[in-house]
Amino acid sequence: MYHQRALEKENREQVWNLQESIYMFQLHVFFFLRSKDKVRKEV
Repeated sequence: MYHQRALEKENREQVWNLQESIYMFQLHVFFFLRSKDKVRKEV
C-alpha cells in the first residue's frame, strides 16, 4: 500500500513539473512576441 502511495505522489510531482515547464514556455513565448512587437513599432 505504501508503495502505491509513493508512486501516486511521484506522478503528481511529475505532472506539476510538466505544468510548470509549459507555463514557463508560454511566458517566454509571450515576452518574445511582445518584444518583437516593440521592435516593429519603433522601426
